[in-house]
Amino acid sequence: MVCIVCGNTQTAGLAPWHTTCPACHYESAALSVAINQHTGPEVNEAEREAGLKALRLENFRAIVQYAKRHARPRARSLLDVGSAHGWFLETAREDFEVLGVEPDAVVGSRAAARGLPVRAGFFPDVLKEGERFDVIVFNDVIEHIPDIRSALDACRERLNQDGILILNLPNSRGFFY
Repeated sequence: MVCIVCGNTQTAGLAPWHTTCPACHYESAALSVAINQHTGPEVNEAEREAGLKALRLENFRAIVQYAKRHARPRARSLLDVGSAHGWFLETAREDFEVLGVEPDAVVGSRAAARGLPVRAGFFPDVLKEGERFDVIVFNDVIEHIPDIRSALDACRERLNQDGILILNLPNSRGFFY
């Protein structure tokens, strides 16, 4: 497999589906996309929330502050790609007009039922023609997208002039790795 970052050949990683690039240290997963198929064990969302929400909210507050500092003055619109439970939307809506995109229909509908603006489907397919944003955020999402280059091209098309893209990514030295 060729590294999408630097073009070198990746080597076997920690599992059969995991590869790493010895040149730039990019890591990737060759897992198939199975959103909305629910073929594996069901995730206990109450346990997930109890275990993760406080840490996620702290992280999300920092990301919102970063967006406020670096976005152009009077930036208002923010797109959260892969909005999941809507925790980032809840945090960001105090400072931005938010919209979430969530491919997992069950998770997205739960967030929408709490009054959060979430569209079910995949980025950028569910966006309206000409819809653009001052800020686009991927929180632990971009690494799950099979064609990262196309996703980044779509971001370029969907950002307003001087808009910003924020990628919150896993780190092999991070807490959850």
